[in-house]
Amino acid sequence: KVDGGNHANRSTSDNSATNVAAAEHNFSEPSNSIGDQGERKRKVDGESSAENTPKSAKVAAAPSRARNSLVLDEKLRGARFRYINEQLYTTSGDDALKMMQEDPVIFDVYHEGYRSQTQGWSVVPAQEIIRMLRTHKNLRVIGDFGCGDAQIAEALRHERTVHSFDLVSRKPFVTACDITDIPLKNDTLDVAVFSLSLMGTDYPMAIKEAGRTVRKGGKLIIAEVTSRFQPSREKFVSACESLGFHTERIWEPSKMFTMFLFQRNKGGIREEALRQFPPLKPC
Repeated sequence: KVDGGNHANRSTSDNSATNVAAAEHNFSEPSNSIGDQGERKRKVDGESSAENTPKSAKVAAAPSRARNSLVLDEKLRGARFRYINEQLYTTSGDDALKMMQEDPVIFDVYHEGYRSQTQGWSVVPAQEIIRMLRTHKNLRVIGDFGCGDAQIAEALRHERTVHSFDLVSRKPFVTACDITDIPLKNDTLDVAVFSLSLMGTDYPMAIKEAGRTVRKGGKLIIAEVTSRFQPSREKFVSACESLGFHTERIWEPSKMFTMFLFQRNKGGIREEALRQFPPLKPC
């Protein structure tokens, strides 16, 4: 049995060796089949085509891909800005503060989108307010409610006292807080400013806070997107007056924006006045 087994193994081994040798022979032999010739031709043609591709076409492909990537990135940033913007318009100031505290990067993403938006504006409300404040030198103490990039403080803080408030502080002179509850004493401010910052569903509380902190005879300046007051801005003006403000001026520096100038009158703030404020449309 052992001899028979060895004989069988040797026979199998011999056959395997013969098959391998035959395969190697066939692989090394040039093939005359039409299929093999066609395959070789396709390879040669492909190599020739790649070699003949103009260098300019290869170079042009890279910038094209880069442009597509930039366009996609721009669209993603725009989508993030619109989502955050919607959240800020449809939540309370307290909820917005919690959202920003949990992820402060949201604040940066939003204001990057905001800065991109302003590049197409013929009038930037914050700059209009800065020019206005410079002509009213008696307004020495300024409260900027929802200051964003703190443009007003950047422009005036070396010549005036500017208290800047927003949900996140990215500069040492900005206080992070909900603008419906700012850390100032009563009758502290000469002027309160809202530059495109009446965003939360509880925005009347922020105007009430301005009424608490602005001294008698002080001013309230509001700049907002005009479409937010449709169908009637008169209700908004009436509600502000019910909080103890007198309307001095309303004007439109451009078709996109409306600005309001109020003066703080004597008298307390009536809580029922808050219910008179109309909801403002998101934008």
